[in-house]
Amino acid sequence: MQTDSQDDSRTSATGTGSTPETDTAGGMQPPRQPLPPTIAATAPGDIKVIKRNGAVAPYNDDKIAVALTKAFLAVEGGTAAASSRIRELVGEFTNQVTNTFRRRFPSGGTIHIEEIQDQV
Repeated sequence: MQTDSQDDSRTSATGTGSTPETDTAGGMQPPRQPLPPTIAATAPGDIKVIKRNGAVAPYNDDKIAVALTKAFLAVEGGTAAASSRIRELVGEFTNQVTNTFRRRFPSGGTIHIEEIQDQV
């Protein structure tokens, strides 16, 4: 996808960028629009997550770390958050989960949130 700064053919002589593009037959066509979020979210290359509501979002290991931290807090109490031992365990477990999915989907893919929960 090109931006206006990369595509000089979309700017008019006045530099306003409001002139529509012309096709090879000389007809006018509307300016290019960005991809809808649903298409961008399913583009190849990265790991994507299908949420419970059906939306697709990029994989984010920070969310795994937060969920693990909450689990430790529920079991060990509020003081666990300040524990370096808990922070190290959360980091280690988060890396293990992320590495598992990166090995499973080396060129990207889509997984369901339930699969992440099962792995955690």
